[in-house]
Amino acid sequence: SLAKKGQAIQMIDVSPEGVGTLVSRVSVTVSLFDALIPPQTGYLQTTSSVKPLSSGVSELTVENTRIVDSTWETLPLLSSAVKDTVFPSKDVFERLSPGSSAVEM
Repeated sequence: SLAKKGQAIQMIDVSPEGVGTLVSRVSVTVSLFDALIPPQTGYLQTTSSVKPLSSGVSELTVENTRIVDSTWETLPLLSSAVKDTVFPSKDVFERLSPGSSAVEM
């Protein structure tokens, strides 16, 4: 298999007013050209915003996804691309289906 998924971690930080963020991280190990490059590890991190809509109801909106804490960052040709790339998850979801980047909970 090209990639192996590992542990998922979710961290939520919400103010008393109900505004905040949810950060979801999934560890991933990618094996590509094992004879030349050892397996690379890192996290896919998706950040979402949280805001209150009414009493007991909040809206969660997916904002973006990026690679963080990755051994790919140590490879000279890939370092800046990995560190600086942010996938615009919200924009992509909205283009595919308007309103699909948010959910009420």
